[in-house]
Amino acid sequence: MKEMIVSVCLVSVATAIFKMLVPENSFKKQISFLIACFFAISLMSIFTKGKFEVDFSSEAFNQQNDFLDISKRVNDKAYRELGEKLADKIKILLDEEGIKTKQILINVNIPNLYSISISEVRLVFDNPQSQDAQKAKEVVQNFVGEDIKVSVIG
Repeated sequence: MKEMIVSVCLVSVATAIFKMLVPENSFKKQISFLIACFFAISLMSIFTKGKFEVDFSSEAFNQQNDFLDISKRVNDKAYRELGEKLADKIKILLDEEGIKTKQILINVNIPNLYSISISEVRLVFDNPQSQDAQKAKEVVQNFVGEDIKVSVIG
């Protein structure tokens, strides 16, 4: 019992020292969380007499991989849907101008959690040098703006 009390006191002192060393910056919450985890795990280890184990089995990692797989599928679906919707709008716009394309390819980027961008629109024609192809490029460029590259390919 005396050993347990001494151990709890030492862990408490160590935790207090760690908390005093935490810098005042953007990582304060994360470092404080890590210190709290250290304190909690140390206490559990003391009260379970060292028989406390953290599970690093493959099952725990598989759950993380499942989350990553779901996240990747959601991102892929967002890429596809956004590209398809923009391609549909461009097709309608070109149909109104009487221009027929073989295919419309959209390059969609999701660089971070809060933004989605379109970097390129490619219009596929049998003859990329035709008058219709050049007119389509001009119409689409006006529609999407100057920030997005529009190209005509064969």
